[in-house]
Amino acid sequence: MSFLSALKYPAIRWAAGGWAFFIAENAILSENRTYLIQELGDDRYHLVYGTLSTIATASIGYSFYSIRKITM
Repeated sequence: MSFLSALKYPAIRWAAGGWAFFIAENAILSENRTYLIQELGDDRYHLVYGTLSTIATASIGYSFYSIRKITM
């Protein structure tokens, strides 16, 4: 199965989107850490970081659960 043909499955799109969001979120928040902490404060920065990471990880987990159902 090629990558493009795999994208016809919604669960695989969720997985790819979740990973893309996770990577982008980590890169953006990590690269701008000092600025964001100055603007938001340390506690709020970590709240935002944790919330976005949880959303990304949950979407990845959901997609793998859905993919498992497809392949069984």
